[in-house]
Amino acid sequence: FEMSTAALLGLPSNQTLVARWKQERFDYERWPSLEPFDVGEGFYVRMPGAAPGFQVSGRLLGKEGFLPVTVALQPGWNQIVNPFADDVSFSDLTVQRGADFPATWGAAISSGWVGPDVFEFTPGSPDPHSGVPEGGTLSPINFFPSGRAVFVRVLVPEGLSITFRPGVLGPGQDRRRHWRPAPTWTGSLTIDGYQRERSTVEVGQAMNHRRGVDVGVDSEMPPIWGGATQAFIASSVPLYRDIQAPTEGSWDIVVTGLRPGHVYRATFRLSLGSNRDILRLTLQDVDGRCSYRILDGWSVTFRARGVTHRLRLSNGGGR
Repeated sequence: FEMSTAALLGLPSNQTLVARWKQERFDYERWPSLEPFDVGEGFYVRMPGAAPGFQVSGRLLGKEGFLPVTVALQPGWNQIVNPFADDVSFSDLTVQRGADFPATWGAAISSGWVGPDVFEFTPGSPDPHSGVPEGGTLSPINFFPSGRAVFVRVLVPEGLSITFRPGVLGPGQDRRRHWRPAPTWTGSLTIDGYQRERSTVEVGQAMNHRRGVDVGVDSEMPPIWGGATQAFIASSVPLYRDIQAPTEGSWDIVVTGLRPGHVYRATFRLSLGSNRDILRLTLQDVDGRCSYRILDGWSVTFRARGVTHRLRLSNGGGR
């Protein structure tokens, strides 16, 4: 039988706030227009107050819930969830495109079927007026967590399906990134400073790469909900990761969801390479009209003048 969403959540109809991304509309669809919950679908749910440990009981699939579950994905962004009670490693699922043989997650990325990152939503700080988070930050995650919706981007026009299988490997495995060719350097810029909110972007330089989206390496941002610290690289589409050619090396970074007047920190960390590779790296505070040399582990601060702030990382056109 089909139960109404409000009854399932144990909420009055006038307090039921549920949304799910709909790629065909390029917007979120909200309850009561939403269809009822279904296996493998992810949703945003706003509770009227703090609800630690909140959960909704459902039925298990197959014998004790260990029957593989297939979830259909459409082209573009999909808000889905691992349908099992335990985390599922990338090694414990297969990807099916049309009549092709099922592929591993890594092969689906390298073949250009799916984007290279899965993004998780982390609620932001409580709103001073409502007392609960009104937004959050989207960040990559290394596995499909239990009970938490994630965003997956499908790059093929006909869509595909993912089959989740009972977890036999621990989370965080099958995470090796196969660069072709290996970058000269890669690093991250993390913005934090307001309570526990933080957001990161990744940059780097490598031969045979370009500004914008290189399939299998660079990563687009999912639809941003807003309301908390969120950084992205401004390009033809918002990016989480942009690896550029050694002759390029300039990234315009936009930070949204800021509290005006609050001081934030931007920290740069190398993940590959050494300081010799970034001797000309500078971080420009575009809105603050100042510029800093920056190396591995260095931080600079800026004061937010509005809810959005602009930064620019530059490596002087490479080494």
